[in-house]
Amino acid sequence: AEINRSYSESDYFRLWKAAHSLKGAMSNLGIMRYAAVCKAIEECGKSLEAAVAAAGDAPTEDDNRQKLEDERHKLGVYIELLAQQETEYRQHYAAFEKRVLEAAPKKQ
Repeated sequence: AEINRSYSESDYFRLWKAAHSLKGAMSNLGIMRYAAVCKAIEECGKSLEAAVAAAGDAPTEDDNRQKLEDERHKLGVYIELLAQQETEYRQHYAAFEKRVLEAAPKKQ
């Protein structure tokens, strides 16, 4: 939620910080594909934060504007991938939880 909100508000500092925190949590849980996407979002957010700071909020040169738009598009793709990873993780977790409950001894 924080990553999506930060992205929609173009708050790249908050975005990369949230991605960094989530990356650490996912790494600690051993969910490395999810952590890798978080790392890509973190790096992209840092890049955008630096580019916006260097160019100002409204870059005047077409080349700079295009670079910012390209980087923002790439970030959007990573965020979409993160959502897909989250959906996949939730499905796997639900299936695992179901198997555990089915295997548990029944109380009489």
